[in-house]
Amino acid sequence: MTLQKYTRWPARLLLALGLASLTALSACDSKPATWAVSYGAVNHSDKYIVAIAINGEGGVLTAPMHGQGGGVCCVIVPQRWKPGLTVTIKWEEEGDWKRDAKGDPIYEDGRKIYVPLPWKSQTVPLPKYDGEGSFFVFFFPGDVVKVALTSSPEWDEWYAPTEEDLKHDNRVR
Repeated sequence: MTLQKYTRWPARLLLALGLASLTALSACDSKPATWAVSYGAVNHSDKYIVAIAINGEGGVLTAPMHGQGGGVCCVIVPQRWKPGLTVTIKWEEEGDWKRDAKGDPIYEDGRKIYVPLPWKSQTVPLPKYDGEGSFFVFFFPGDVVKVALTSSPEWDEWYAPTEEDLKHDNRVR
């Protein structure tokens, strides 16, 4: 055996590893399959929502009754919509103060005692969207919840103020 035979295989190995690393780097350049988009909420109900979680994430967004909250980052959505996409929304409505038999707030250590309400949860379909956009959760009377991206056809209809919203003068368009 010659020395030349032994020196060829390391060169071939280095060439193969180099090609593999180039392939791996080019894979990193491809578009990711998801987007991170900001989210907001529009509340068409008479209940103040103090916390919202989307697919188990979040919890910092609030939505006043007949109002909206937004500009929070981020919800992860697939870049391409496909039938059957759903989203689980959990929300907490404003609780009340602990009260005595006469209905007066009870104080402990000079402070009123707040009693939170249990979280509610619904899994709802995500309507078809065409392109990136902000994600919105819509709350309607009777615990009806809908979601849509701003690029969904339903978004305009669900975002628009209702007559009840306009009576409260609490909506920004």
